[in-house]
Amino acid sequence: MSSNDLVYDRRVVVQAGQSARGTKLVELLVVLFDQFREHARTCMAEFDLSIPQAAALLRLDAPLSQRELADCLKYDASNITSIVDILERRGLVERQVDPSDRRVRRLMVTAEGTRVLARLRECLLGQATLVDGLDDDERAQLEALLTKAVGDRTTSGWVEMFRGRP
Repeated sequence: MSSNDLVYDRRVVVQAGQSARGTKLVELLVVLFDQFREHARTCMAEFDLSIPQAAALLRLDAPLSQRELADCLKYDASNITSIVDILERRGLVERQVDPSDRRVRRLMVTAEGTRVLARLRECLLGQATLVDGLDDDERAQLEALLTKAVGDRTTSGWVEMFRGRP
């Protein structure tokens, strides 16, 4: 067996030679991710948004065409139309003609959409209880360790979307 062969250990696929501690750490990160995913679903449900609708709305801090939105979200363009239709019917976004190319419609967040976005972001980031069991020193230590673990990659598209930066 080479060092790249996969082996099964307690129903988890791990790289051969990976330590049990490394495996446990990954499992705990997945549990933490699952907790955040459930928190995010609760926040989205509070505003009657599906995951694709919330992702689209969160990405529209700056006007985008439907094609640009599809590219940002890594969705097929054919799926974006129905997502935007729902957001538009709810008064959260509107399609406006692009002044530089009248064939293109730019998606703009409405005043109501801006209000919902602010509340959604507050729920997603401000009300997350993932590390409530840690004191301030433990949180600082965890932040330092996670910062070290991610290295040069200090953000992601999802983090920027939650923060409100396109």
